[in-house]
Amino acid sequence: RKHPLRTVKPLSALRDSFLETDEIMRHKNDIKLSAVSSGSTACIAIICGSNLYLGNCGDSGAVLGTKRQKKKVGMSDIMARKLTREHTPTDLSERSRCIKKGAYISQPTEPGLADARIWRNPEMTEVGLTISRSLGHHGARSVGITAEAEVKEIQLSPNDLFLIIGSDGLWQYIDEQEAIELVYYEMLTGKGRGLQVGQNGAIRSSIKLMNLAIERWLEEQDDFRDDISCIIISLPNSESIGQTQH
Repeated sequence: RKHPLRTVKPLSALRDSFLETDEIMRHKNDIKLSAVSSGSTACIAIICGSNLYLGNCGDSGAVLGTKRQKKKVGMSDIMARKLTREHTPTDLSERSRCIKKGAYISQPTEPGLADARIWRNPEMTEVGLTISRSLGHHGARSVGITAEAEVKEIQLSPNDLFLIIGSDGLWQYIDEQEAIELVYYEMLTGKGRGLQVGQNGAIRSSIKLMNLAIERWLEEQDDFRDDISCIIISLPNSESIGQTQH
């Protein structure tokens, strides 16, 4: 259904949509997995003209590909603008919020890893989540797990060419700048020019980006990998990609 505030207060509508979806999951009985012990992150982008409305809950992430107006020698033509933060116990504000609710936090298993976990009991045997916000996981609400999304409005510029939204498995071993450059140069070398390149390039780039993530997981974790999901949205100015190349 359409939220009554979607055109007047889009950020409020976006925030409410996360909470309403979470409530539907709480009361729906015909799903295969129980939302008491299962859940999902979510990252949503709504584009209205030059306004980008973004809602994020969990450790998925959104990154904007922006063409540099001025660049120094050795810099690429495109730069990554990270638009979201991960809601995990590694983040100090999220960690503090959950501890105040009674959570117990275990440290990462290895330095540099983001696998600190949230537990309901001091023995650290109940729950063990690596995210502090999610849709579902209702059994951990008493220790601060929430479906309240962080929402923001971003004013897009003519230099903003595309948006990447990816689950945490995509970003685990690929940093934002590497991902943005892969997408940009995949679009740049595509057949044709203009908006068609943006559309076709986005599809090719998403497949290439996910395959790269899978390769990195195989190198680092052998036969284990986290969920790898990826959406690439070509913005109107992506039609300019390639038009000034010589």
